[in-house]
Amino acid sequence: MSDDRYANSNLRLTGPSKWLEGAVLLALILVCALAMSANRADVDFWGHVQYGMDVLADGLPRTTTYSYTAPDYPWINHENLAELLMAIGVVHLGPTGLLAIKLMLGVWIVGMILRQAQRQHVSMLTLCIVALAIATIFQRDWTLRPQLLSFLYFTLMLLLLQWCFAGWEGQWRLSRVDRRADIEKPVELTYSTTRLRFLWLMPLLFVFWANSHGGFAAGLCVFIAYLGLRSLEAIVCKGQQARGLVTRFALMAAAAAFATLLNPYGPGLHLWLINSLGTPRPEIVEWHGPRLWEMHYLPIWLV
Repeated sequence: MSDDRYANSNLRLTGPSKWLEGAVLLALILVCALAMSANRADVDFWGHVQYGMDVLADGLPRTTTYSYTAPDYPWINHENLAELLMAIGVVHLGPTGLLAIKLMLGVWIVGMILRQAQRQHVSMLTLCIVALAIATIFQRDWTLRPQLLSFLYFTLMLLLLQWCFAGWEGQWRLSRVDRRADIEKPVELTYSTTRLRFLWLMPLLFVFWANSHGGFAAGLCVFIAYLGLRSLEAIVCKGQQARGLVTRFALMAAAAAFATLLNPYGPGLHLWLINSLGTPRPEIVEWHGPRLWEMHYLPIWLV
């Protein structure tokens, strides 16, 4: 009887504990939202809006339209879709509406991080430290600019990878490989072939990404590296039986890379990015090398 009462008391304690945990998470999200809600206009915001307005009015320009020193110079713009969305947002929602969307996007990304951390049973203290550090990092650059779409697309890519590889991701199976065993004895990999088919949505994601912001190049590298490492793991674990899976991953990576060519400039966008990134731009603060010893880099060290 005493054991039953003890068990029932434990059950009753779980309710308040969950409410307390929920309250802490809500407070954490609100604090993160406060950090990302600054009403600060980016210096390039109205320029992006004007470029989007010009496209809506006259179509996509092929040469520079606001240059006194290089008139008729070929113009490759890697942010066309983002600027169109900004222009439409200003017309129909106003700056206040865009600020609300910016805030909701930041809160959603932090919420996805917290959700994934909870699934992995991360402690509440670690959750708070990491979430606040991320919000502090966002606070500096979380303004209305095209790179917000790169944050969105990158988060969607990670969520899709996590869902497609459910059962496989989150575990280090190479440690199970018995090097003394016969090479024909495979190590079982747990995954859903139905879910893996949804990876074919990635090329569609990269079409939007390549037309929104140059950050698609980093996202593509991460996607290819992810599939490449999964392929290596499959080969080590399954041997020759992994051939079909590896082939599908290679085709998916190639399709995603090809999808980035579906932009108004084709491969010209990629050549422009290579040339632009290879040119020193001291006037662009975001392109400066990291000074990890400065205080505002402390949140990055915490993460």
